[in-house]
Amino acid sequence: REGWPGLRVLEEGSWTQHAAKLDINNCSPGLRVTIAKAETLGPKTTPYTIYVMHIKTAFTIRIISRRFREFKELDHHLKSLMSSAPRLPRNKTWGKMSPQFITERRRQLQTYVDA
Repeated sequence: REGWPGLRVLEEGSWTQHAAKLDINNCSPGLRVTIAKAETLGPKTTPYTIYVMHIKTAFTIRIISRRFREFKELDHHLKSLMSSAPRLPRNKTWGKMSPQFITERRRQLQTYVDA
């Protein structure tokens, strides 16, 4: 898995072929990211949570999964590109594997990708 395939989506040139079909008034042209679910993995290792996302454009649907630390990497990259980047949910050390926390973080990450 090589980083975020969606980072290419941020490049204006990646949309030039489809410019005639894009709504230029939409802040995320033809793109919708839905965090479909959160899964806790790792019975043989330290448990961790992945967030499964559906990335939909007018032309494709991709399903990718990312850990919270990868959202932090994306956030760092976005903040280097624009000062008005949305705010990422805060890190939590204790209780981060509770179902209530995972549900709330999923909701917060959806708000983050919608911004």
